[in-house]
Amino acid sequence: MRNQIEHLRRRLPAESGFTLVELLLASTLMVVMLFAVLLFSETGQRSQLRTAERALSLRAQQVGLERITREIRQARTLLPLNAAKVEMDTYVRSGGNPAVLRRVMYDCSKFSRCRRFEGPVGGPVTAANVMVIDGVANADIFRTVGNAVDPTYVEIRLRVRVNGQTQPITLEDGVELRNRPG
Repeated sequence: MRNQIEHLRRRLPAESGFTLVELLLASTLMVVMLFAVLLFSETGQRSQLRTAERALSLRAQQVGLERITREIRQARTLLPLNAAKVEMDTYVRSGGNPAVLRRVMYDCSKFSRCRRFEGPVGGPVTAANVMVIDGVANADIFRTVGNAVDPTYVEIRLRVRVNGQTQPITLEDGVELRNRPG
């Protein structure tokens, strides 16, 4: 019987394998590598989330600036009340209705927000108190060029705080008044 076992051993190829120490070392290294990959993945995911929040915040402020410039561009009259507040008679469109002449005021002087007020031409501007831009960091926003009573051009400069940024970002635009009477 012993000869038969010896004969079978010679016929089978030599078996090689891993020792217990090698298996433990390899599994420990794999766990460490897996942990590192997960850590980098989580860090990248958090960074991407912060970047997306910053982009959304900045885009909302750009949309607000576009609204202000569009309404100033369409203004028939513009009265700068101070460096952070302007009042105008401008064409306003709501929904799919044709544009109508309304009294609009932008007030960026309080609580680091630009707010929009609307009312009838010649009447008070109290309706539709809407926040247009949040996080305003400067007080000198509107600068007019031309006659102080009847300006021809308005420069808008906003320094705004964006989520995730330590320093404010500057948004600038200039508007020529197109619809001034004659």
